[in-house]
Amino acid sequence: MKTSVQIGRISHLNRHVAVVWVEAPASTHAQDHSLLLLDCSGSMSEAIDDVRRDSQKFVAELGDKNFASVIIFSGHGQAKLIAGPTQCNKVGRELICRAI
Repeated sequence: MKTSVQIGRISHLNRHVAVVWVEAPASTHAQDHSLLLLDCSGSMSEAIDDVRRDSQKFVAELGDKNFASVIIFSGHGQAKLIAGPTQCNKVGRELICRAI
């Protein structure tokens, strides 16, 4: 399994992001599972609306055969699965976006 991490700054949002890609073994199915790990700590208070909007936009663009899960964390070792794994058909995307 191959992984890579891209870390950078989105200048027009004045935010830093990290994207982790994990290449799964080849499969006969055209399905992917996206995991959104969202920082909801106090340091994100000014950007939380941007995080919510951008995460919902990402989910809205996933294909019907894709799956997604969303985990939120706020520091101090606390994390919570708030959605998923959910298939990203129309109903699934709506459920995930509401959870976000």
